[in-house]
Amino acid sequence: MNQVWEKISDIFQCPYTGVPLRLHNDTHTLVGTDNKMSYPIKDGIIDFIPSNEFTEDKNKYDEIVELYEQHITHSGYLTKTSNKISWGFIDDFNYVNKIINYIPKNFNGILVDIPVGTGSFTYQKYKELQNTPIIVVDYSFGMLRKAQFNFKKHGLSNIIYIRADVIQLPFKTESIDLLISMNGLHSFPEKNQPLTEMNRIVKPKGQFIGSFYVTGKRKLTDFIVTSFYKKKGWFKPPFYTEEQAIHHLSKHFHFLHHDNLNAMFYFNTLKKRQAY
Repeated sequence: MNQVWEKISDIFQCPYTGVPLRLHNDTHTLVGTDNKMSYPIKDGIIDFIPSNEFTEDKNKYDEIVELYEQHITHSGYLTKTSNKISWGFIDDFNYVNKIINYIPKNFNGILVDIPVGTGSFTYQKYKELQNTPIIVVDYSFGMLRKAQFNFKKHGLSNIIYIRADVIQLPFKTESIDLLISMNGLHSFPEKNQPLTEMNRIVKPKGQFIGSFYVTGKRKLTDFIVTSFYKKKGWFKPPFYTEEQAIHHLSKHFHFLHHDNLNAMFYFNTLKKRQAY
């Protein structure tokens, strides 16, 4: 981790004040250069969500980690049947592989993955990027710990694990070369702030790739999302149509490619150059 940390040590800032952060090895924390704020590292996870202690603040995704893992890995007949009914396809990798292939084979910058989930979609690609600093972010401790388990199981040692809120990310402006956000936007309670914040951290001409649910593509999926996923708190409105998704992303990014698999929209973009 020390080698990885050397490559990324100057990209962190306090998500609330913007003060640069440095690693304090003695206390195992990230500390502001003004010495006013510090963030703990415990069990390999940096916690940027303020609390009195390193706690497992429960959210909807903490409660369904194992169910989520079963769902995305299609382990069992019931899961496959559920996916077929809900989404009109069984194998998520029909579009996931296309997203993963958006990552350049010779990529050697800083990659941030928000939200990482359990890492089941990405570990194979990340094994090809062993010399690349990869920072994975989620609000859920449960998801981060499962991702940590999965990545370590596959021998990945170049991963930094961060708990943070997508609307207040702990990275300096224009510090990230590639941002990947798979199946995340539809779970955020508000869309404009996360998109603005993700745009802020990506370098000019940096890459932003990902996927999320869009409404208006498949009536049965829309019904299940509204009547089940939304009520469970797993998906949170407002939900974009494909046209709205393109419109909002186009404010900050140039499209290289976009497509959809039924109600799942996926994209490859480059950030426009702009002033802050």
